[in-house]
Amino acid sequence: MIEFKGEISKACRKYIFWRYIKSSLFPALLVFILIGIPVIHFITTQLALPGWFIPIAIVCVLAMGVIPMVPSKKDLNKSIIATRMTIVDGEITVYGQKFEECMLVENVTKVFDMGEWYHISFGIIRDQGRMVCQKDLIVKGTIEEFEALFDGKIIRK
Repeated sequence: MIEFKGEISKACRKYIFWRYIKSSLFPALLVFILIGIPVIHFITTQLALPGWFIPIAIVCVLAMGVIPMVPSKKDLNKSIIATRMTIVDGEITVYGQKFEECMLVENVTKVFDMGEWYHISFGIIRDQGRMVCQKDLIVKGTIEEFEALFDGKIIRK
C-alpha cells in the first residue's frame, strides 16, 4: 500500500488549477463553435445589425462559456484538490472534501515527475490534474515503491 495524505503546496495547487482550466477549455470552445457562432450569425443576419457588432458578440459569448469554468478557491479545495491518495491492489483512489474517485493502475498512461510531486495521467480524456501526489506527503510506502509501480511510464520534467 502506498498512501499520500495532507495539504499540498501552493505551487502544486497552482499546477492543478491550470491543468483544470486547460482540460475545461476544449469543451467550452467546442460548445462555442457548435452553438455560439451559428446563433451569432443568425441574430446578426436576422436583425440586420452592423458589422462591428459581430466581434463584440463573439467576445461576449466566449466570455460566457469560459468564465463559469474558472473555479473559485473554495470550489478548487472542495471539488478538485485531493487531500488523500491511496494505491492498493492495482487501484488508485483519490479522496477530497466532496469526491472520491477510483481508477485502475493499469489504465495509467504516463506519470509526470514534476520535482516536488507526481502527476498521474490517464490520457487526454481523463486528465484534469486531480491525480497529483506530493512526494513529501507520503505516509505509507516509499517513493521507490511508487516509481517501481509505474516503471517505464515516468517522465521527468
